[in-house]
Amino acid sequence: MKQSRKRLILLVLSLVAMTCGLGCTDRKNERKEVAMITKSTNSSFFKSMYAGAKSAAAEFNVELQYEGPQHEEDFEMQNVMIKNAIDREVDAIIISAIDYNQSVELLDKAADSGIKVVVVDSDVNSDKVSQRIGTDNYAAGQQAAEILLKKGEGNLRIAVVNFDENTENGQEREKGFLDTIIKEPGAIIEKRIKVPSDRVETKERTIEMLKENPNIDAIVTFNEWTTLGVGDAVKEIGQQTDIAVVGFDNHIAAIEMLEAGTIDALIVQNPFAMGYLGVKSAWELSTGNRGASEKKVTETVTVTEENMFDSKCQKLLFPFE
Repeated sequence: MKQSRKRLILLVLSLVAMTCGLGCTDRKNERKEVAMITKSTNSSFFKSMYAGAKSAAAEFNVELQYEGPQHEEDFEMQNVMIKNAIDREVDAIIISAIDYNQSVELLDKAADSGIKVVVVDSDVNSDKVSQRIGTDNYAAGQQAAEILLKKGEGNLRIAVVNFDENTENGQEREKGFLDTIIKEPGAIIEKRIKVPSDRVETKERTIEMLKENPNIDAIVTFNEWTTLGVGDAVKEIGQQTDIAVVGFDNHIAAIEMLEAGTIDALIVQNPFAMGYLGVKSAWELSTGNRGASEKKVTETVTVTEENMFDSKCQKLLFPFE
């Protein structure tokens, strides 16, 4: 009798353990909800990032919600989107931050509530981010300086056209550029201006700058929209052969300018990989498959008219979307 009772108790305990185990597995394997909030949704850069994110979402069975403000300076709207994601109690937030400081309080609140925070492309001033993914922006700025010095053989009067001063990635690129340029005695920074991430306004401000500073013979600029604006400006005033231009990213119009000689080099990032790794990391973190880790650095390639048809450059210039 005692033996039968003992066997019955062991059977019940086994069933309880199995049920608990199945429950834990179900919770781990349930579909995760991830909010991806970028600076905007209308640039080639962020469209490519979203393509990578969708690829990972399909692979890892993630419910992906993607949005961003209309303008890349609108951190207030981005904060509304972050707050809404917190209210929905998503499992993870993937953020490309417009402002290094303005979204910290909300993202810290998200992390404190158990939502995993993954940064892609543009960082935030928080120690509660579980994963950072993107370009080594300081090194990318160095790349821009190196190719510009090569194009100008060291003797240059340079203009720096950068976007929003509150955005971390642009400031790191400029710092890497300046720290490299300063080592070259023949290169002088003639002018530095800040412009919105807007093609038309960048064009207008660049034309104005060149009229006021006719000695400028080289321009560096650090994102997709400012690259297009600078290219448009140089073309409009007919100085394509007089001014060396180094820009960023792979908008089709910038590639056409590169091929035509209006732009001399593009520092091309890999937003598709940022999007893919962002969702993959969000899934891994929210399912407990791994904890927080160091920044994952995605590649950048310097593309010129000479190497733009190489296979490696082609993969970044024309990513699968």
